[in-house]
Amino acid sequence: MLKRLVFLLIFSLIICGFIFAEETDAFPRNTITASTSFFGVGAQYEFQLNDAFSIGGRFEYKEIGKYSSWTVQGFGRYYPFTGTFFIDGMAGYSNLIISDNPITHHLNLYGRVGWRIDFGKPGGLTLEPTIGFFGLIGDNHIPSLNLQPSSWNWFTNLALLGEAFTRMVFSGGPVFTIGLGYRF
Repeated sequence: MLKRLVFLLIFSLIICGFIFAEETDAFPRNTITASTSFFGVGAQYEFQLNDAFSIGGRFEYKEIGKYSSWTVQGFGRYYPFTGTFFIDGMAGYSNLIISDNPITHHLNLYGRVGWRIDFGKPGGLTLEPTIGFFGLIGDNHIPSLNLQPSSWNWFTNLALLGEAFTRMVFSGGPVFTIGLGYRF
């Protein structure tokens, strides 16, 4: 009788284990998101490496009056609470097109915090409000420098580099985006 009871208990644990086991392969690893900010729209793809880290890419287009800009970025995300709130950092290339002037090129840096809200179980539709800070480092379309590497006049070369540095653009500010995505 005791053997039958132990056998029944072990058998029921095995069966219940198969019924209630979580499938780790069913975890949605891909997310495609369309987002908007005050002045533009964006699209991004994110690949979830594990519960805490993900990587991805983003394209963004902004237009404000006679100014327009497009940006291509790569990012990494960290989910400190495994899946809901996140911190991400981005780096990429952007340009600024002014209707009367030539294109300027920039290194684009972002730091953001956000909240991924899943509707229902993980996977399917998501909502991602984020707030952060962006920075731009780039040129203001200066002509190419006439550095003279073969000459020994380092003072002239240093003066030209200093002039180029003073013409660099350092800009930044807060950014708020909200995105609607799909996890699969």
